[in-house]
Amino acid sequence: MESTIHLIDLLGAAALLFWGLRLIKTGVMRAFGAVLRQWISRGTRNRVSAAAWGFLATLGLQSSTATAVITGSFASREIISPRMAQAVMLGANLGTAIVTVLLSRDLHWLGSGFILIGVASFTLSTGSQGKAVGRALLGLGLMLLALRLLGGVTEPLRDSRTVVAMLSGLADAPVFALVFSAGLALLGSSSLAVVLLVMFLAGAGVVPPPLALVLVAGANLGGAIPPYFAVAGDGLAARRLTLANLM
Repeated sequence: MESTIHLIDLLGAAALLFWGLRLIKTGVMRAFGAVLRQWISRGTRNRVSAAAWGFLATLGLQSSTATAVITGSFASREIISPRMAQAVMLGANLGTAIVTVLLSRDLHWLGSGFILIGVASFTLSTGSQGKAVGRALLGLGLMLLALRLLGGVTEPLRDSRTVVAMLSGLADAPVFALVFSAGLALLGSSSLAVVLLVMFLAGAGVVPPPLALVLVAGANLGGAIPPYFAVAGDGLAARRLTLANLM
């Protein structure tokens, strides 16, 4: 029974992490979506600046999927060239990796403050932009809280027979582990959340390094699939962009 409770705690913390990331993405898009679109469309004069804007957009959105959807729509309307659009996507992928590195630091002490400020901003603001900013700050706080919960939950998992048995099975079947991790990222539309979850499991000694590498590779693969389906109706140029990113 104790192993089952630990597993439920782990899944609950992971769900909170996914939800926090979603709140950040929706909040930033509602507050600054138009500005981000203008920056991306104007900052694609060369590949370096295009990659830089893709990087910065993903830092703000916490989602390379959202950046891919915006860039794909621009490519389909010939606002930016396919080469510049691909540079934006490379910058977006780098942005996701940098966010993971930053969140690997112990920043949980900021979570309560962001939650407090986010709730106050959402409650007291009368305009839609203020509420959207509050939503984004609340999402950031919940994400940091989820990381703290994950840190506490993963420590006892080393002694959980149920979890050890499940992960041992994944370690013996790397292809299935790759597909499993890709499926989690696909369902949650976030490779970042899956990579952070793997990070905590590896840090607690629950996941061995070879399996962690496979799971991270699967998360990156799964995170590149949602943009392709998201722009499926935006034309050939958008589909080519996201397919190239997936490949």
